[in-house]
Amino acid sequence: MLLGADPLQPELAWETLYRGSKMTGRRGALICAMGAIDIALWDIKAQALGVPVWRLLGDGDSPRRVTPYASLLPAGRTLRDHSDSLVEKAKTAKALGYRAAKLEVWRQRAL
Repeated sequence: MLLGADPLQPELAWETLYRGSKMTGRRGALICAMGAIDIALWDIKAQALGVPVWRLLGDGDSPRRVTPYASLLPAGRTLRDHSDSLVEKAKTAKALGYRAAKLEVWRQRAL
């Protein structure tokens, strides 16, 4: 999808990848690869321009504040296992200093 693309246009590359991956799903290894490509392209652009990456992403005067989050993936084979694992992972993330988290929350449907 990116053959011949300009590496100094990371926004365009991201749009191309994002639109081009809608039919295959954006999970697992695919979204991780897209993220790695995005990071690499921003680094290439920053190096080419001789500026730090934050200057490209921010307003140019100071780094933008970004709240890091813990990505919590459930484990187990049942809904209860998933719930319990997310609670434990959230506790661990909080103990590590995270103030935000991304997680999948499931609920069982009533029959």
